[in-house]
Amino acid sequence: MSNITAGQILYLRVICDGTDRALYFTSGWIWIGAGQPSSMGAYKVAILTIWSFGTTDADIVAKWEIQP
Repeated sequence: MSNITAGQILYLRVICDGTDRALYFTSGWIWIGAGQPSSMGAYKVAILTIWSFGTTDADIVAKWEIQP
């Protein structure tokens, strides 16, 4: 991730088309909740929330929530 600003919060809506998809994220992030996702099923919608507590990837805390 580039241009990281401390205190920034991002909410991303992720929409998958009709094909299952593999997901890849930088290894430095800290994941809470269900942890780092590795895939997303077809026709699913998810929210990726990213909190920045500093200016590097190691300062990022992320949470993935996907519809059942």
